[in-house]
Amino acid sequence: MPGIGWGATLGVAAAGLIAGILGGLLIGIATVSWYQVSSFEGKSGYYAVGITLLGGCIGFLTALIIAWTVKGGAGALAATVLGAMAIATACLLLILWLMAPAADHPAGVAQAKPSRPADQAVPYTALPDESASIGEWLHLLRYNGDARLRVAVIAHLTRRPSLGTELADSIAGDDDDFAGALFALAQLDAASVPNRHTLLTQAADIVDRQIHAAATTPADEDPGYALAASASLRFSAWLAAAGDATGRETRWTQRLRRWNALAESRPDSIALADILRQTRHRLATEGETTGSTP
Repeated sequence: MPGIGWGATLGVAAAGLIAGILGGLLIGIATVSWYQVSSFEGKSGYYAVGITLLGGCIGFLTALIIAWTVKGGAGALAATVLGAMAIATACLLLILWLMAPAADHPAGVAQAKPSRPADQAVPYTALPDESASIGEWLHLLRYNGDARLRVAVIAHLTRRPSLGTELADSIAGDDDDFAGALFALAQLDAASVPNRHTLLTQAADIVDRQIHAAATTPADEDPGYALAASASLRFSAWLAAAGDATGRETRWTQRLRRWNALAESRPDSIALADILRQTRHRLATEGETTGSTP
């Protein structure tokens, strides 16, 4: 039985109910943002209302328990209920905020959102250290779509004293290193890379070997078409760096003819079929008739 009258008890309970509703509403609104509750078909609204009602129930029951077990006047008990609910709400908000993967943390506190698309740009401030390997810079340039970040990466690359040598080493590396170097080469101006033609020739030699290997290796020796996939990736990267004029530049025309003929010899390979389509397009800019080379 309550230590105060039933009327005072209901007054204390009403105070708890109001405090619980306000606390629940605050928690519901905050956690909708922190936990990225979907608004599809009003889900976030239903969620906030549900948390608000739950808070009201908890506040009401807490007030009744305090009114029945704690001695004191109605005013003192109501103040105790309001204080307890305020402290509980604040503590719960802090715990939920710290646990939230998408909480709106203050500036300077890194907090990645797991629902972020994989290809979304990383923060502009997340540039590698100036002393980082060129591979880190090339990877960032190739896989990041943030225009400001790309400008910063290009500016860094132009400052590297051994850029030409480092690009040559990357071109001689694996598929990812090769593509990264050629992607950068396509965006760097000629003054930044004096040995540009040498690099393109080095890359073309590698592309030639890859396409030849893919075209002359029987399907049963390369059932996954890994050679063709590698050849297609490297060819596309080289083509982007060489530019749209490849079909009009004599030094590349013979290469394109050879690659066209090699790709044409393997109609079973989708990757080589793509190389065939692109070489035909480039050679057609000069009105050449493509086909197998004698």
